[in-house]
Amino acid sequence: MKNAYLTDVLFRLEQVSRDVHDHFYNLEAAQLLWQPAEHSWSIAQCLSHLIVTDTSYFPQVESVLNGTYTRPALSYLPFLTGFWGRVILKTVGARVNTPIRTLEKFQPEKNMNGETIVRRYEEHMEKLSAYIRKTDSFKHKRIYFKSPAGQYIVYSLKHTLMLMANHHERHYHQALQVMQMPSFPKDRLNMNEE
Repeated sequence: MKNAYLTDVLFRLEQVSRDVHDHFYNLEAAQLLWQPAEHSWSIAQCLSHLIVTDTSYFPQVESVLNGTYTRPALSYLPFLTGFWGRVILKTVGARVNTPIRTLEKFQPEKNMNGETIVRRYEEHMEKLSAYIRKTDSFKHKRIYFKSPAGQYIVYSLKHTLMLMANHHERHYHQALQVMQMPSFPKDRLNMNEE
């Protein structure tokens, strides 16, 4: 790969996709939708949040691929893009050490289908991996995206893709923690008692 770091990013994303399949694919819809508390996310909500968040970057990725990309004005301030890149990578670490409040635009879908969420996540990951591979012909350190979180937050495509890998690992671990809770419905009998 021209952008050598992509080998690691793709490996990490593909590993998360395999882990999601291995741990969650055979769960019942009710198990995937089960929330440990009112304001705590279910496994399905973690996966949905990742799809929603990644998809918010897709128009910018598509603009790079189809030749309509316009560099954001703030990206000409290298100290700013470097600052935001470092901050975002540090904030969204691969492990859930501290909860981060999620902006409304990145909230999981309402009324999602628990029966299809794992399959939808896997399809999403295939599309994301394909997009990433297609961007390899570009210099990732020289392409800058506005964060969907705010118009004054700008960082490189490299930081964006590293962020995505961290983000997927973080929410996979969060979903796994949900499944490992003692009160998680382990079988149909437990689900009927909820």
